[in-house]
Amino acid sequence: MATTNFQSGTVIASAWLNDVNGVTYNKTFPDGTIIITTPKILDFTGTGSQTVFTLSTSPTNLYSTNVFINGVYQNKNTYSISGATLTFTQAPPVTSVIEVSYA
Repeated sequence: MATTNFQSGTVIASAWLNDVNGVTYNKTFPDGTIIITTPKILDFTGTGSQTVFTLSTSPTNLYSTNVFINGVYQNKNTYSISGATLTFTQAPPVTSVIEVSYA
């Protein structure tokens, strides 16, 4: 679902589109930036002590990321992004599956 900003004529995406089979992300950020791109999805395994994970490329910003641990969505305040580095505030549990989807 999308809405149109009649002042600028731009289409504004209202939410993330699901990305299971390479579907394109459409996202409007609080500053009005619109991102339309095919996401990258990386999987990691938790060690119980590791908090820093290196992504293959740098996400656009924190809001262009979705992180799941064992299928449970992680709030943005549980991790940070700096360049291509993802840092959790607490280490994910041993053998946990960490999925990072980002644009």
